[in-house]
Amino acid sequence: MSNEITRKTTEYWWKRSLSCAEALFTILNRGAGVELEVEEQASHVLAGGILNQGHACGMLWGAALAAGARARARFKRSEEAAAAALGVTALAADEFRGLAGAMDCREIIGRDLTTVSGKLAYVAWGGAAVCTRLALKWAPKAHDLIQEGLAGFDPGGLTQPPRNCAMETMKRLAGPLGLDLENAPVWVAGFAGGLGLKGNACGALAGGILALALKYYQAHRGQPRDSMLKALAQEAGLARDFARLPSLLRAEFDRRFHTEVCREIMSGRFAGQDDLSTFLADGGCQEVIGFVADRAKAADS
Repeated sequence: MSNEITRKTTEYWWKRSLSCAEALFTILNRGAGVELEVEEQASHVLAGGILNQGHACGMLWGAALAAGARARARFKRSEEAAAAALGVTALAADEFRGLAGAMDCREIIGRDLTTVSGKLAYVAWGGAAVCTRLALKWAPKAHDLIQEGLAGFDPGGLTQPPRNCAMETMKRLAGPLGLDLENAPVWVAGFAGGLGLKGNACGALAGGILALALKYYQAHRGQPRDSMLKALAQEAGLARDFARLPSLLRAEFDRRFHTEVCREIMSGRFAGQDDLSTFLADGGCQEVIGFVADRAKAADS
């Protein structure tokens, strides 16, 4: 186990976070000596496979955000940082699938968290304990993988100027929503191409949902993180205001594109970063990026 990510650190933040996505982002940040409280709390909208939809496990979204945060600190140019974060996230997705047996939340837990009966079945099954054990294994692996992946990243290995759908979506939203234009786009870079280019849930959609959550938590910063029970009580009281906008964006996205899955929208997966960059340079994904940015801004107005 990594010296920086101990079992004690993992358990401490796991018990004080609302979700697996928030917990992993927090744990991995603390392992690197980073504290991004607003961003960490906002990330729980990605849990359960983005608003509990069953896509890629929240622990992967948390790791992708941590890779983006560390990449931004390591590389001076944001394009290089984004490319590094996306490359590391692709490696992390492969590692996580091997560890958990699947990439998607619904496959891992075998329950539908969008329904009350599914949530009750998850509790009865002992899902919290199952996910805790997975987090204890995943956190140190993810930490080491991010460190090694960023250290070994060579931007000269790319033949195209890096272009990233998740990053471009966040760039369009950062100004209108009052977000950190310098850092926020890089934080979400690993979402591109369906999280690490795996064709999973759309990176632009995930970026838009997170952007709305970031806006909310910036206005409600300083919320206590004493325990998961307090966090749950806090969110229950705020859910009417908070969850409505990300859920509305997701529902509108579904009506427009009839799926949230990147490989289905794009009719395939991207072969690599250069493939994605070329696709975007040729005008690909612009309809998706524009739709998410426009609808997120409209939802916030």
